[in-house]
Amino acid sequence: DSYKPGENVKISAIVYDQGKDLLNKEVFIEIKDSGGTKRASERVTKEYIFVLPSISKPGEWNIKVISGELKDEKKFYVTEVKEISYKIEGQILVITNIGNVAFDEVLKINLDGVTASSTISKKIFLRAGESTSIDLGKDSSTGIYKVNINDKQFDNIKIEGRSLVGYNENL
Repeated sequence: DSYKPGENVKISAIVYDQGKDLLNKEVFIEIKDSGGTKRASERVTKEYIFVLPSISKPGEWNIKVISGELKDEKKFYVTEVKEISYKIEGQILVITNIGNVAFDEVLKINLDGVTASSTISKKIFLRAGESTSIDLGKDSSTGIYKVNINDKQFDNIKIEGRSLVGYNENL
């Protein structure tokens, strides 16, 4: 079985006696991630729903079930998810890695304005759950822009950037 971060893992822990009759017995469930870190330990009677954290480590996870002298183990896999989210606060672009692996790519930000257009390329490295920000005014002129990043678009973003007129220190 394989799951993505944020999905539910449904664990049925049913105990039968030698005659194959259902026993209403409590079982202990322990879940460890791909690095061996314990992520859950619960006592349940029939079923347990474990919600994978949004930045779950990818790889092979382990479920151990114990009821008295009976023990069983099962493995499941958490898939890699490479995804980032964007939001703009004022003229600051905030980028958050919402995947479960590192994001290490060049990000192209297209700014389309009435008087000017530009593209900003930034190398971004973010571990799972990390965020960074980019001041869009640092590399663009003052104006109102449509900002495009991959398939995400933000309209009417006011940017206070470089002046269109050169600065003369002696004036």
